[in-house]
Amino acid sequence: MEGHHQQQGRLLDDAHADLWQDLQLARFAPSWVLVETTGRRTGKVRRTPLAAGPREPHGMTVIAVHGRRSGWVLNAEATPQGRLRHRGRWRTARAEILPYDEDVARRFNVYARSGPRLVGRDPVLVRFSYQD
Repeated sequence: MEGHHQQQGRLLDDAHADLWQDLQLARFAPSWVLVETTGRRTGKVRRTPLAAGPREPHGMTVIAVHGRRSGWVLNAEATPQGRLRHRGRWRTARAEILPYDEDVARRFNVYARSGPRLVGRDPVLVRFSYQD
């Protein structure tokens, strides 16, 4: 039987493995982006892998499937300055929360635009404008 510390260590190992998979996915998969925000309560850096939106010259828009129920959206609202990693490159960006718009969503790949329909709750769009 596992002791308390062994269980905690296993949980931490699992969390690190999940984070590592998320980081690798966002680094190498062009259809994914890693969004980095600042925790609104802790001030710690938070990273969230998301389906990438259409690339634009000065930014990118992503879909927040659960809208303002998502911690990363609340963090971006509290501190709009953040970063995005797409195709292995980090970009400094400023977030703007926008109402969900079907016309805009049609520009996303099939996977990204299926999220709001299948599991979404009050989705929003988050527009990241590059600052660098």
